[in-house]
Amino acid sequence: MNEKAKRFLTKNGVTSLLGRKIFLSGATSGIGEEAAKMMAELGAELFLPYRTERKKADLEKEIISSFPSTILHFYKYDQSSFSSIVAMSQALEKEDIDSFIFNAGVMHPDKGAVTETGNSLTFGTNALGVHELFSLLKKSHPNAQYCFVSSITNIPPGKKDYSSYLVPESHLRFLEYCVSKRAIMNIFVSSYEDEDNVVMAHPGVAKSQIYKGLGKIVYNLGNAVLTITTHPVWKAALSLVLLSSGNYSKGTYLVPRGLFEIWGYPKKKKIPAKAYHSYQNLEKTLLLAEERDTASFKE
Repeated sequence: MNEKAKRFLTKNGVTSLLGRKIFLSGATSGIGEEAAKMMAELGAELFLPYRTERKKADLEKEIISSFPSTILHFYKYDQSSFSSIVAMSQALEKEDIDSFIFNAGVMHPDKGAVTETGNSLTFGTNALGVHELFSLLKKSHPNAQYCFVSSITNIPPGKKDYSSYLVPESHLRFLEYCVSKRAIMNIFVSSYEDEDNVVMAHPGVAKSQIYKGLGKIVYNLGNAVLTITTHPVWKAALSLVLLSSGNYSKGTYLVPRGLFEIWGYPKKKKIPAKAYHSYQNLEKTLLLAEERDTASFKE
């Protein structure tokens, strides 16, 4: 961790995470990977889902080589699979985890890609998958804190109706991503109103895996532009580290303090009114999808 990050965390009361047990999805690349390394340096015990053995091995090697005393727990996990979500919740059932950070997601999957039960992969993974995992975990971990990760690109669903975003190929993939991130905001405010211990962040824009799947030329060009025009990955990861500390009350929302919230150190922000728009429609959509997923799982 660089000195600027250390000074900022110290200034905000986070000098150690020793003794804290933190679940962090999406930790094998991008902002999540940087957050995992920061948390390891601060002494946290980490519970890390992964999709491929190679990425898991790379992350484990990097963390242990730098911080050999770190306790790591890895779990094979696919957030587009309801059976994998159920297996994950069962694996964590008896673990005394303090913070759950839902950072995993997809932006531009292969055309026509779907979840295990046939939902559009982007919305099914980013919104439905997060909600299903959260719903299961809070039954076994009612006192834990849950952190949702949204995006600066969040936008409302067309005609305020989320149901069409579960249908494969019904919308542009990037549009699905943006709508799925508004859905995350809706899930957050709904859970907050239900008195769950929830917090939320959007990390701004940083060089990461955002252009994965768009081709090598676009990927390289896009990340070159991001490197010049946005903030570094370590700065984007700071909001996740802050929230993992447990020092923030439920309902906290962290965003970059810079121009248009694109870059900058994290700051608190009032929950925006747009986070409440369409969430009742989202609840109906998620309920129907989860009933179908549950029925399919039982079969």
